[in-house]
Formats: sequence, C-alpha cells, structure tokens
Amino acid sequence: MSRFDTKEKLTVVLLILFSALFRYLIFGWRSFPSGDDEAMSSGFIHLILSSGHIPSINIHHMPGTPYTYPPNFHLTCASLILFTSLPILTITLVIGVLTNILTVPPFYCLSKQILKKKSTALMATFLFAASTSDMYMLTWGGYVNLMALFFVPMIFWISLREERLGLSGRIAGGFLVGALLLTHHFTAFVFVVIVAVCLLLSGINYVREGEARWRSFFSDLGWMMLVGGCLAFGWWLSKISLYATILSGPAERAEVAVTWIAIVSSSIRALTGIAAAMFFISWFAFLGIYRLKKSADGRDPKESVVFLWTFVPVLLSMPYLVGPSPAFQRFLYYTIQPSIMLMSLGLMTTLSAIRGIQLKEVKAAGLFFIGFLVVSYILGTIAFANGNYEFFLSMSENRDHTIKWLNSCVEEEDLLVTEHSFGWWIAGMGHRPTLSASPAPYLSYPYEEPLARAASLILSANYGIENGFIRIDETGPHGWRDNPKIAFIRQGLYHQMLTINDNEIVILVAEGSKAEAISLEKPTSRQAIWMTDDADKAVLRLILEDKRFEVTRTISLSGDSNLATLDYKITAKPGFRILGMSMLLRFSGLNMTFREGNQVGGLNLLQQMGILAEFEGRPNRLSFVSRENAEAIFASPGSSHLSIKLLMGAQSIEGLSEREAERTTKAITFANQEESPTTAIQTDTSWETIKEREVKYVVADSTQSVKFQTNNKFTLTYCNGEVYVFYATY
Repeated sequence: MSRFDTKEKLTVVLLILFSALFRYLIFGWRSFPSGDDEAMSSGFIHLILSSGHIPSINIHHMPGTPYTYPPNFHLTCASLILFTSLPILTITLVIGVLTNILTVPPFYCLSKQILKKKSTALMATFLFAASTSDMYMLTWGGYVNLMALFFVPMIFWISLREERLGLSGRIAGGFLVGALLLTHHFTAFVFVVIVAVCLLLSGINYVREGEARWRSFFSDLGWMMLVGGCLAFGWWLSKISLYATILSGPAERAEVAVTWIAIVSSSIRALTGIAAAMFFISWFAFLGIYRLKKSADGRDPKESVVFLWTFVPVLLSMPYLVGPSPAFQRFLYYTIQPSIMLMSLGLMTTLSAIRGIQLKEVKAAGLFFIGFLVVSYILGTIAFANGNYEFFLSMSENRDHTIKWLNSCVEEEDLLVTEHSFGWWIAGMGHRPTLSASPAPYLSYPYEEPLARAASLILSANYGIENGFIRIDETGPHGWRDNPKIAFIRQGLYHQMLTINDNEIVILVAEGSKAEAISLEKPTSRQAIWMTDDADKAVLRLILEDKRFEVTRTISLSGDSNLATLDYKITAKPGFRILGMSMLLRFSGLNMTFREGNQVGGLNLLQQMGILAEFEGRPNRLSFVSRENAEAIFASPGSSHLSIKLLMGAQSIEGLSEREAERTTKAITFANQEESPTTAIQTDTSWETIKEREVKYVVADSTQSVKFQTNNKFTLTYCNGEVYVFYATY
C-alpha cells in the first residue's frame, strides 16, 4: 500500500470523526430529543416489539393510523434493542445519527469517482459532513429519511463503476436498492423517478452511440433495480392502496395562490433554512456544473447522474412551489448530495484560479474570501441547527414526568386528547391511544382530518357551528380565548380567518365620576345557550355578567350565507354607565390590508381569499395596530346600553387581480346570497364530541386548562405546573 493511499484513508477516517464530533457538538449535550418524528419512530418500534410482527395500524396515535412506513429502520432498531436491552429512544437516536455519520464513506467514494480528484472529493465530503440539510433533518428526528439517503450514494457508486458488475455485484447492489425501498416511501418515490430518467437517458445514448460505458451503466443499474424491486414488492403491494389515499388527504388538497408574490415568498421561505448561504451554494454549484461539463469526455453517465440527481427533484417540486414551504423543502433534501459535489468542484476551481494570481494582495483577498465563506457555512449550520432544535423541541422535564405518570396511572385502553406534538410523544413513549389536534399539513389520510378537528374542538372550544362556507368555534362560558374563532371552508379544509378574544375586549364603565376599564375575561358568571339550532340557522347566545354590567354575545350563522354575525349588547347595572368599548380583531395570513368607513379586512394571497369584517354602525375609530390586528373603538355618551353588530366573512379571490380582489371582498356584504346554495347547518359541542369519541383524559397546557378547570364535568387528576391532566366524568 502506498503512502498516499494511507494518507487518503486516514483523511477519510478523520472526516468521519469530524462528522461524529460535529453532530455531538449540536445534539450530544441535549437533555431531551426534539422532533415528533423521533417519538413516532419509537412508537412503531414498540409496536413491533410488543406484537412480534410489523403492525398494520398504529393503535396509539389518532388512534388507528395505518402503519405505512417501510419497516427497515424500525426493524433494525427493534433487533438491536432485543440484543442490547437499551431504551427505545436511545437506540432510535444512535441508529439515526450513526447512519448519517456513516454516509460519509460512500459519499466520498462516489464524489471521488465523479469529480476524479481526491482533493475535490475530500472537500465535498467535508462540506457534506457539516451539511445544513442533514442537521435540519436531525433536529426534527428525521432518522428514517437519513437512513434512506445513506443508500443513494452507495447505489450510484456501484452502478457507475468502470468495470462491469458480475452477478454477485448486481445482487449486492439489488439488496441496497431493496433496503432503500423498504426504508422510506417518499425517498423511494423520488429515487425511483431519478433512476427511471437515468435509465431512459442511458438507454437512448447506448442505442445512439453504442458506447460500452452507457451499456454498463444501463444494465448494472437496471438489474439492481429489478432485484431490489423484487425484494420490496411484497411490502409495496400490500400498502400501495394506502399510499394512493394520501393523494386525497388534507395536505394534498391545500388551496394555494398562483401569484408571483406567493411564488417568491414561498420559495424564499422554503430555501431559507434548508440551505444556509444560498449564494455560496448556488454560485459555486453553477461553476461546478460548467467545470464538470467541460471536463467530461463527451456525454458521460457520471455527469448525467449528477445533473439528473439535482434537477429531477427540483422538477418534481414545481407543483408545490406555491404551496406550504415544508412540501417544497422535502424535495430539496434530495438535491443536497449532488449539489455539494458540484459546489466543491466550483470551489476547488476557484481556489486553483486564485493560486495562479500573481498579485499577492489579490491572492490573499481571494483566499480570505473563500475561507470566510467556508467558515460561515460551518458556523451557520451550527447556529441554524441549534435554532431549529429549539423550534422543534416539544419535550421538557414536566412533559417527561407527565408521560411517566400516564404510564403508571392511566389504563392502556383509555383514550387521551392533547395537542399535536405532545400527542406524538404520548402515543410513541406513553403507549396510550391519543387523539391529537394536528394541523392539516401534518395529516396524510382523509379520515384523520375529522379526528384532528375533534381534538381541536375539545381543546380550544366548547361550541362549533358550520355551514359549508364558514366554521365558527366558540369557547363559551369556560374560558375567554378564541371567542369566537372563525375559519373559511374550502374543499373540506379550514383556513383560519379571524379570531376575537374576550381578554382583548375592554369595556369602559363609570360609577359616578370614577371610570374603570374591564376586559370580558373578568366576569365570573358565564352562561351559554343555544337559541336556535336547526337545519337552516344556528344562533348561540352567551351571557357574561359582572356586578357593573351584563354582556350578551350572540353568534348567528345561516345555511345560505358566507357571513357570520356577531352581536354585543352591553347593559349597565343600576348606578353604572357605559362609556365605551374597544375590541381587537386578529386576522390571519394577510398580505395586504384595507380600511374604509365601517369595514376592515385584507387579502390572504396564499389561500386566495379576501377577509372582511364590517360593523353595522361606524366605529369612532377603526385602524390596524399591526400587520394583521385591527382595533375598533366605540364611544358611548354615558348611557346604560351599548350595542355593536359585526358581520364577518370571506370571499374567494382566485384568478382576480389584487385591485379587483379588494373590490370584490369589500362588496361581499352586499352580494346576492340567493345565488349561494343552501347548506344544512351543523352544530356540535366539545362535550358531545368527548362522549362520541369516548375520551377519558384531556392533557392540556396552562392556557388550555382554564376551560377545564372551570367546568364541573372535568376532574383535575395531575398537574406539574406546565401540564394539566383532566378526567372526563360522564
């Protein structure tokens, strides 16, 4: 063995150690894991160990979510747990991080094969070891994704070798393909599309040029895919119908805006974070493309693989460009490895050019600039990963104690309700059936949406009214947040529109010469009454009583209207006078706002809807106090009564210019409602939902706990200051 080979291998070993230490620097000293995916994977591993086979459903989350994750990662972790008896969470963390670290050697081998120079391949491996994308996936526990990405460079490295693979090599490569297909379904989908395009291009080039390198690549990769497909065929055949239902799930039906503003803003949000220093990456990647193209001896399979590996995921992401940024980001993960190769080639080309500069000052400045960019890339990755770790972190000492208490004091079959992130942790580590209030982007299957909505109603509201256009959730007598919370319904999805909170409604009351400002969270006597509840109209009346005044809040919704009506009638008690009232309107997702007379609202361009609030009488003052929050102030001449009526609604603005969308939105109160089809009104209460779902426990935070603490149907059974557990007494 030559001295150079020894130094090269030693350098690769040092890069592996750097990768391990780099990840330990970010994650090793943490008290608790961050993302919910780690809890999800731990729950799957527990089901495998407890049942002795791969489960068909996850009985703990929702509960009853189909188990559609390919089982390779979870079977690997379960096998190690059987041999080591280490905790599930520990093994999950170790395997996830270790797999990511061990991606360094195959990535180096592939980079060296494609880039042809060891120095460039070592630079690529160094940047890969500190990849922002990998750190990002580690922050939310995306270990399954990272294990799948481990196989990609290995498969391409084997298929691109100069010498033909024998039968044993093709079978070995086929096992790698099969392992990838059995690790993560989304990675498998993207990988199969990339390979399909590679095979098509290589087949065309072989037929046209007849070169042995194209034939070798085509046949070796084709045989590997065939063997791997046979290995994974049974699993995919059993789950393909479930994967098909994902296409009709909530996340795929999200309405988006096809406008330049939405495209630019969504793209920036998607790219910020997934790739730190995008200028650094894109500039040198484009330079690397030029160098690779120029150095290739005609069209080459290696060159084609890098280009297709980069561009195919980008093309697949185009339909999601104007959708939720996480959907777009998911495709960018698969461009990171080839982009780093190209970026390293461009970086080394630039360094080579700088070394040829005769002026020492210019050379020093160029080298300093390159060094600054690389150091910024590393430090930026650390800062970004730390920030995202804090963003995804949902566990704490109090939550950990809560899960332990649930394990010891709650029956295994008792159904719990809690918020999204904690729901995954209770289901995954507490092994209790858990109904989670998950937002729509985190739902995959159509039947999950009503379950998540039921959990949301239980946690945040007591009453719900819906007519197919508008959804109103109202906390009612128990609590003073989200009174009401109004959403616009489109294709079964709820787009948040407007929220009003009792603690942000202030009434100015006078007794003699003394005036006092009282918020509506203060009244201790709170009573809710359904006034009307039939197929055409629903009216919910809430009475709030204080020693100084009485407030009657009435919410009404008709089946043929895209407007909800909110009435406040304030009556002073004897000896008191009402001087005025102020209220805050919290809009959601406004890109532009407008205010005119008694109207206030704006346009949500991402969801392509206009939102409007119109007062029946003109307020004394109506203005936006922030980008999405408007304040209305009403003055009273010191009378005993004050009445306020507010109409709230939304209008689809799809296909309209901004000026026309604003005009249409402002006119929705005057629209001909007879043109709207009549829809049956649906009403529900959280207590009815609790009984229907047979919920036994509600796990709430300190804010959510208010409505349960003031309701005699719930008994507080556990509290640690951060988490409250209530038992539903039927």
